Amino acid sequence: MTAPRLSITRIVNACTLIMIGDGAVLTDPYFSEHWFIPLRERIGMKAAELPMLSAIIGGHGVYDHWQPASLTGYPFEESTPVFVATRSMKDNAKSAGFGNVEVLDWYETRRISERLIIEVVPAQRSFRLKSNSYVLSSGEFRVFVGTEARDIEPLRRYRAERGAVNVALLPIDGSALAGHKLVMNASNAIEGARVLGAKVFIPIHYALKSIPILLRTPTSINHLLKLRQHVRDLEIVVLETGDQWGPQ
Repeated sequence: MTAPRLSITRIVNACTLIMIGDGAVLTDPYFSEHWFIPLRERIGMKAAELPMLSAIIGGHGVYDHWQPASLTGYPFEESTPVFVATRSMKDNAKSAGFGNVEVLDWYETRRISERLIIEVVPAQRSFRLKSNSYVLSSGEFRVFVGTEARDIEPLRRYRAERGAVNVALLPIDGSALAGHKLVMNASNAIEGARVLGAKVFIPIHYALKSIPILLRTPTSINHLLKLRQHVRDLEIVVLETGDQWGPQ
């Protein structure tokens, strides 16, 4: 039997393509630029270039994360399973033409194929808007996807109850809306990856520019690169948009 494979392609911000086992999972689809969301980098892939997906997972419903309508050119909308955190995210996906959409609560699990399992890990509620994190498991590989992760305690609880993961995708820009912290900063994310027992940490959620008064993004990729110089127990893999990583 062929050993399960793993590769992760960073598309932009919290949008990634994860090939794991016999499946392909897209996180937080974002394929169209908008003037009111200033990005530091290009979008690294077109929706039409995606393979047939085993699932789309949505961690958070705010526009810089959740743009199912931007998947123009992806031909499998009706059959691809979509798993989201809130009812409004489901409605957006349905409006975009996706026919198989389900709201998942914290701690729920879905088997997507013979080899691929998706678990929902609690994230937090910000401004009454619920966020999900996820763990994708297939054979020897377990990948944590925390597109809007902010707090360490849910990660600590997951590790105690379900064990370690191999790879952690975590946000690093420390975004704060009107002074309210939304996601981890770079040092929080390194700690979070360690808490999860990950051997590899891939940073996400650092594409947005600050918007005066409204949105602060205090931690950049440069902050993480400086911290990386002192990290010996964790492989930190920084991907440009469009670049792919896989274990050697």
